[in-house]
Amino acid sequence: DKSLDVDLQKHIKHSRWEVRYQIVKALGTIKSQSSVSALTQMVDKDDSNAVRARAILALAKIGDKKPAETVFKVLDSTDQNLVISAIKFFKDNGESSVNGLEAKLRDIFLRDTWVRNYFISTFAQNQSEFLERILKSVVSPRQARMIDRLKGAPVDDKGMNSEEALVLRDIIAEKCGVEINDKKALEEKLSRNLGRFFITSWIEYYHCLRYGAEEGSDILGNLYDSITNPATEFFGEAKQSSVLVSTILPELIEARVKEGADELRILCCGSSFGPEAYSIVMNVLEDLHPDNAKVKVTAIDVSHICLNTAKRGIYKREIFRQVDQKYTDLYFEDDRGDLRVKDQVKNLVEFKFTNTVNAEAMEQLGEFDVVICRNLFSDFSHKAKERMAENIYNILVPGGVLLIGGKETLYNVTKAFRLQTFDKVIAYRKL
Repeated sequence: DKSLDVDLQKHIKHSRWEVRYQIVKALGTIKSQSSVSALTQMVDKDDSNAVRARAILALAKIGDKKPAETVFKVLDSTDQNLVISAIKFFKDNGESSVNGLEAKLRDIFLRDTWVRNYFISTFAQNQSEFLERILKSVVSPRQARMIDRLKGAPVDDKGMNSEEALVLRDIIAEKCGVEINDKKALEEKLSRNLGRFFITSWIEYYHCLRYGAEEGSDILGNLYDSITNPATEFFGEAKQSSVLVSTILPELIEARVKEGADELRILCCGSSFGPEAYSIVMNVLEDLHPDNAKVKVTAIDVSHICLNTAKRGIYKREIFRQVDQKYTDLYFEDDRGDLRVKDQVKNLVEFKFTNTVNAEAMEQLGEFDVVICRNLFSDFSHKAKERMAENIYNILVPGGVLLIGGKETLYNVTKAFRLQTFDKVIAYRKL
């Protein structure tokens, strides 16, 4: 009903960008000249890049070339997503009468590696003789051959396509650090979130994450819960834990006591639903018996589901099959057939919501003598590994120790730490 565009346009200056975004979606289906004018105005003046990007994509689908001059100006934006939307507009509408368009696109592809690689890897979804000609004028012979291969490739139009998977992988790595390369696994992890937030497409979900997912928001919290790997166990990395209690902690306690401190702080990153943090405390209580300093553990994770389970401290008996019975006898009690962590252990652990790749959030935790970060470096993107290593280094006290998973390494991630070996266990010490 084309008369709807008049009513919709009354709200294009609504205070919430989410409402304006939905108006853009609706106007894009009406395809009237009035809608084209309204969408062009939003591309030019809206203060939300999510709305502007969606308006450009709507105009591209409508196929009207009148907004070309307005969209051309977007190519100067520093927002890569906006630039990509503008390029897709010109790709869908063929060569435009806008002066300097081809030279401008060529310059963007030469200058911005990410945008260039985006259109190379997604050429199956973005096939265009116009775009192909410009890309092949700036890419390597190997990349040109890749474009030729993708040119005849079938477009995956069921579920999440390769283009949507690419941008979602990118935003997830940026927000959470986690790298998920398998498209099917990515779709399985995220599919429930579309219905939960009444989102109708993967590109809309991406825009919500890119532009509307502030720390503490529901959509970001649900993303964390969806993509985190909760795998953990009680008393994992037994050799490392033994060295921690027998050598590293006594050495650090002695040094801190000499400095006049009476507390030693341990941070457990990616604590999942709690077994690792509780295991550290039980090892300390059982084998260290520190009289001159109190050992406290802070455990962090980005999954509220995991954190709530950890705070309850109640676990099925099945996960204790490989655990020495002395620990279950001393530090757990029956809870209607399950096992519940006793208060003497629970009171020494504080569980907090914190993202390890968020520098400000990590600094707010304070300083620590030991940071245990097992099995996160293996799941994170390279950039996220670098950010996390830097954040951990910044919150360690001088002489503090970082322990990571036995199969992980900081090689090619950071050179800030001094590598030490304790009875074949590798530790990283802050200089």
